[in-house]
Amino acid sequence: MSVLQAERRAGIKAEKLRRQGILPMALVERSHATTLLQTTEPNLKKAMMAADGLGRLDLEIDGEKGQRKVIVKNIERDFLKHQILTVTLQEVAEDDVVKMDILVIAMGEVGEFEQNVTLMHQMDHLKVRGKMNVLPERLEVDVSHLTPGDHINAGDIALPEGVDLLSSPDSTVFSLQIVKEVSLEPETTEEGEAGAAEDGEAGAAAEPAAEEEESGGSE
Repeated sequence: MSVLQAERRAGIKAEKLRRQGILPMALVERSHATTLLQTTEPNLKKAMMAADGLGRLDLEIDGEKGQRKVIVKNIERDFLKHQILTVTLQEVAEDDVVKMDILVIAMGEVGEFEQNVTLMHQMDHLKVRGKMNVLPERLEVDVSHLTPGDHINAGDIALPEGVDLLSSPDSTVFSLQIVKEVSLEPETTEEGEAGAAEDGEAGAAAEPAAEEEESGGSE
């Protein structure tokens, strides 16, 4: 389990901390009280890269004995500046009921068909609710049985006992769609060909008239 090191934060404004290269955080404890913390963005990224499939981290608070199990509940970003503004952590225990986004991945290979097909993956996470000790780190879905036009909805995916689906059950997660071939050559209709021929004849008829005008002007 990865370890995130942090310090308690006094009443310093978040904007001032960010100017100093410090990342403001908030910890929602199991008692629902909120503790203000701070760390650095590199510390957070390093810890998150080593987190388990459910995003759990071991939190070490400077001056506090032991570690706390936490999950990253929310990250607020400034996408223009490519900067993390603030992070909210939630303390959890194994028997806590939480809401989580669980990764969904496809397993197996689709068959071969006469038409060109592609497997569409419309949703890569499902929102669920359950105890931490029964939540899966990911959901594996067999797609090998799909035929063109078939789809798998969120409600079709089996969940462990004690885990409830919060995403819409009618939301499509996977579908096998036929790929239509697109011709790069321009289409020419009979009407277009006839119009082109008429334009060519009109251009040919106009040439002698132009020559006559030129010869008349020379006299």
